[in-house]
Amino acid sequence: MIVPWKLLIKYFDSFYYGSSDDLTVIDQSLNWALLFYHEDEIYFGANKDFKPSEAFANIDFIW
Repeated sequence: MIVPWKLLIKYFDSFYYGSSDDLTVIDQSLNWALLFYHEDEIYFGANKDFKPSEAFANIDFIW
């Protein structure tokens, strides 16, 4: 579904139900994406060179 950004923001609660849904929002130019994960986590990605951060190098992100 293609939806203008303002419409998504205005009716966000109708598009996404936290703790039960996943939602991925992708820019039409495919330059960025947002992933709303049902475990109350949000991920952002961009279509550019990725340089990993060392800020969390000592933390294991294992369930």
